[in-house]
Amino acid sequence: MAPARVMPGFSRSGPKATWEQLGAFSFVQLADTQFGMLDQAFSAEWYRRARRVLRVLCCWSGLEKRMLPVPGFRVPSSRTPGQPLIEVEKDFARRAVRAINRMAPRPVFAIVCGDLVNSFPNTQPTRHEAEVAEFKEIFRELHPDIALVCVCGNHDVGERPTAATIEAWRADFGDDYFSFWVGGVKFVCINSQLYKDASGAPELAMEQDRWLDAELSLARSEGARRVIVFSHIPPFIHDPDEGSGYFPLEKEVRHRLLAKMASNNVSHWFCGHYHRNAGGVYCLPCTDPEGNSVASSSKNRLEVVTTAALGANIGTDPSGDPINLSGMSDIYAELNSSGLRVVDIDEHNVSHRFMSLLELQEK
Repeated sequence: MAPARVMPGFSRSGPKATWEQLGAFSFVQLADTQFGMLDQAFSAEWYRRARRVLRVLCCWSGLEKRMLPVPGFRVPSSRTPGQPLIEVEKDFARRAVRAINRMAPRPVFAIVCGDLVNSFPNTQPTRHEAEVAEFKEIFRELHPDIALVCVCGNHDVGERPTAATIEAWRADFGDDYFSFWVGGVKFVCINSQLYKDASGAPELAMEQDRWLDAELSLARSEGARRVIVFSHIPPFIHDPDEGSGYFPLEKEVRHRLLAKMASNNVSHWFCGHYHRNAGGVYCLPCTDPEGNSVASSSKNRLEVVTTAALGANIGTDPSGDPINLSGMSDIYAELNSSGLRVVDIDEHNVSHRFMSLLELQEK
C-alpha cells in the first residue's frame, strides 16, 4: 500500500534529482489489458446476431435504436485452434512485458492506465480475483529496475465505485490515487471513476478532489518543471468542448478539471478506456488587462493523450456517436493494433509514440 498516497520507491516531495543528475528518461504507458473482454464479446455475438434476425423479421428497428448497442466480434488472427480467448489477451501482455524489458535504456516505470481486468469486483468477484491473479503473474516478470504503476478503471472498481470496491483495489494494488516524482517532473494518478460517478462513494470523491487541489498546489511550490496526470477515463475524446458521453467525463466535470490542471502546470494527461488512440489539446482561456481574449501560453496548454488497448480494441462505427457506445463497430485483438505508448522526457520536452506489438516484436 502506498503510504501517504505516494508510489513506493519514488520520492514523496520535491525533485529528488536534478536534470543534470538524472538526465533524460522514459516511461511506458499501457491501458486496458482487460483480461476477459474477448470472452465477453464472443458471448454477446449470438445476441447481436439474434437481434439482427429479429430486426428483419419483425421490423423492430425503432426498438433496437433504444437498446444498448452490441459491437461485433472478430476472432484474433493470432489465436491458435481451440485456444481460450483470455489466453490471447495474456499472450499480448507477455509480449508487452518482454518488449519493455528489452528497451535500452530501460524506462523508469511502466504504468497501466486502468481496466487491468474485465470482470467487475462487485458482480463477478470470483472471476475478478482470478483475472487479477493472472495479471499479477504476468507483470511480475517486469524487470526489477522498472517500476510497475497501476491506475484503476471502471472494470477494476465498478461503474459506480463504493468504499468496498475501492478497498478491494487497495488490497490488490495499493492506493486508488497517488503521486510520485521522477527528476523534476511530478506525476499524479487519479481515480477517474470517482469523477464519472461518485454516487456510491461521495465522501471519497470529495476527499480525492481536495487531495488533488493540494497536490497541484504543492507541485508549484516544490518547483516542478511540469506535472503529468494519469487516469483511466479521458476528460474528452477529441475536443474539449464535445458533449458528454459514455467514454469521456461529463462536460462540466471535464472543464473544471482541465482548467484546474492547466493553471497548475499540467502539460499532459495520459488515459485509456476508449480502446482506440485519440486525444487533443486544451488551452486555458487567457485575457489581457482589459479582459480581451489572448492566445494561451505554453504553460497553459494541456495535451490529452488517450492510448489504445494492449488487449482488445474497438472499431469505430462512422454512423454512430464516437463518444458513446453507438460509435462502436466491433471488438478485435490484433498484433498490429494492440500495443503501448513510449514516452520520452527531457528537461524541456515530452514526446510520445504508440507502438503496436508487431512493431515492438520487430525491434
